[in-house]
Amino acid sequence: MKAGPDANAVNAGEFLLGYLDEFGCRQPSPLVPADTDKTRILLRGEDGFADFGRNGSYLVVRQLEQKVFEFWDYMRSQRDTCGRDARFLAAKVVGRWPSGAPLALHPHYDPGPGYANDNDFGLCALRSRRHEMSGRRARSKSKSA
Repeated sequence: MKAGPDANAVNAGEFLLGYLDEFGCRQPSPLVPADTDKTRILLRGEDGFADFGRNGSYLVVRQLEQKVFEFWDYMRSQRDTCGRDARFLAAKVVGRWPSGAPLALHPHYDPGPGYANDNDFGLCALRSRRHEMSGRRARSKSKSA
């Protein structure tokens, strides 16, 4: 465990290719034949390949645009087709009622805002949430304990 001013530091290999991660491993990086790098800007390996991924990342940044008014207009336009109200159709599309209650636990009606945090979907979801929150570092500690 790290201590002092670097306690919150993360090794570069956790998000950049070609560097050591928290386990002291270098993740595989995309390689290309060295002769395809005509300008010789890529690092050369001993095996005749150039490291195309070094300093790169698989990190993706997304910009989300939500068109709320258009969404509700569409839901209202479809209610006659399905014979259901717009709130019900929207809940089917999103997976939650407008109050925030999950459709999986309340499939027929919106029980109200008191159920917005009703997220007890069983053991599988709990495990995936736990992994999502703790990541690799926590798993390696639990194996050694």
